[in-house]
Amino acid sequence: MIASFLRQVEEDFRSGIRGHILTGNLWDYVLADGKRPARLGPFLGTWLEAQGYLVVLVSRSGGCQLADGGTDARRLQESAAWFQRQSGLGLRSGSAREDPLALAELREMLIGLTRLLRQTERRVALLVDYPQHFAPSTQGMAALASQEQQLALEHLHRWGIDERVRATDNRVILLAPEGLVHELLTEAGGGYRVVRVGLPSYEERLDFLRLLLGLSERGRSEFAVLESELS
Repeated sequence: MIASFLRQVEEDFRSGIRGHILTGNLWDYVLADGKRPARLGPFLGTWLEAQGYLVVLVSRSGGCQLADGGTDARRLQESAAWFQRQSGLGLRSGSAREDPLALAELREMLIGLTRLLRQTERRVALLVDYPQHFAPSTQGMAALASQEQQLALEHLHRWGIDERVRATDNRVILLAPEGLVHELLTEAGGGYRVVRVGLPSYEERLDFLRLLLGLSERGRSEFAVLESELS
């Protein structure tokens, strides 16, 4: 079983679309192929890593981090070294910084990520958290955008339409729960396909309940953890 929004994402990718904006129900659990349910962000990281992607988590407050989907320490260290060579960027670890990236830091990060998306040596996926903090909707009033937001908008838009990026297997996924990103990214021809993540279907809920029941019958602790998070 694969969630309907993932089927749409994969169909788009096969047609040449490298950018997606996911909106809607981004906080729920996702269940696929009988795996343990996970929140959408961690699930996407694990799902992309299983396809051979180096997954980079990007945010205004956290900078760049590598997703850790259970990769052993040595491979994670090798991936971090490769990322730094290709992008020229450092990686952050731990909690987010108290203040957002300054203009110079933001410019450096966006240029480095553009370089990363254009390379063909290794498949890379960027998961951009809260993209509305980079490029919020201005409802046609461009003067409302700060200098940092204008800079970020230019780069995010370029990622979606850049022919050098589209010629690779690299991809960008913006996780925008409210969908309040700039209109330039969501309009036709902006390089991104907006995909709404809906509530689980009846079949998905049934599969989820079967999984929880099976865990409970085998005395697995995951049941208690999931039950407490869902109650």
